[in-house]
Amino acid sequence: MADDMSEDSVFDKVQEHQARDIIDESLKFQWRYTTLRNDYQDLKNIHEVNIRHSTERTEQLETQGYVFEVERRLHHYLSGLYTLLQQQNTLQNGVAQSFSRDLQAVKSEYMSKESSRTVLGLRHYIQHENVLPLKPRTSKLERTKSLVILVEDLHRQDGDKDFEQHFGHLPKPYFDPVKWVKDDWPDVEQFFQDSVEVILEQTEDEIDKLQHLRGEVAELYEEVADDYREFHSESD
Repeated sequence: MADDMSEDSVFDKVQEHQARDIIDESLKFQWRYTTLRNDYQDLKNIHEVNIRHSTERTEQLETQGYVFEVERRLHHYLSGLYTLLQQQNTLQNGVAQSFSRDLQAVKSEYMSKESSRTVLGLRHYIQHENVLPLKPRTSKLERTKSLVILVEDLHRQDGDKDFEQHFGHLPKPYFDPVKWVKDDWPDVEQFFQDSVEVILEQTEDEIDKLQHLRGEVAELYEEVADDYREFHSESD
């Protein structure tokens, strides 16, 4: 058994196998997506809250903390989306360097969408200005509520070179940011699924090898356990 425990043993091969890092980083990517999905559901739920209509609708929205709560959840979601994209980027520059172009193609496809450009533009604005300029908008005729952002309010003070890229396609002078998040969510899901598919396809052989080595480790542990049980049986 001493040879099995040498530096070149199967145990060391498992510990040093590059597929371990791929699996670890992929699990982090999965966790980021799961967290973002929960954040999305929280934002979607608050956006659909039914607040009673009144003649003082704007005041009601503000005093009930609705504006603050939407802003908080929106900020949380946008931060999570940025983190998910960064995790995919970490994969590209780390364990997935050999197929980073495939992952970049997936990311570029996602970021080319109008909804994605809008949502990522909001994240970009928050990075510089901290708080989104949300404003309550009510329609007594339609008996509806919404929180909107005036497009002009998204011009940053330091010269926003990316403004047109993020918001130039918007058809109205104002928009509901949460509706854009909801429109963008299917593309976020597709981005995640396509990224996972690339990772699985490109690393299948390495992961299979690691699984085989882990099988050998399990067999060795079982041999040790059998020897241990046999020794104690003889001692008794």
